[in-house]
Amino acid sequence: MRGPHIILICEVATPRSYRDIGRVLREEGVLSDGDAATFEEAIRLRNILIHNHVYIGPREVYEAAGRLREELVRVAVKVLDYMRGRGIDP
Repeated sequence: MRGPHIILICEVATPRSYRDIGRVLREEGVLSDGDAATFEEAIRLRNILIHNHVYIGPREVYEAAGRLREELVRVAVKVLDYMRGRGIDP
């Protein structure tokens, strides 16, 4: 299940973009400010890879993935805990 699905099921504010999902989850208390910033950084990287991949090299992708990996696992655990706490099957 992805961010938009969680937000839809929980009936919270509608994000305007993928990057906005972090803000909505922060406002709902799912993510801390730092976790929302990590989520938004990952979305920025995703957008570059999808839409402007010619502007980023393999080394930058590798470094960003290494930097974000552990933080994104922590974010995912928080989202899963939130879902379980609300009786939502991930």
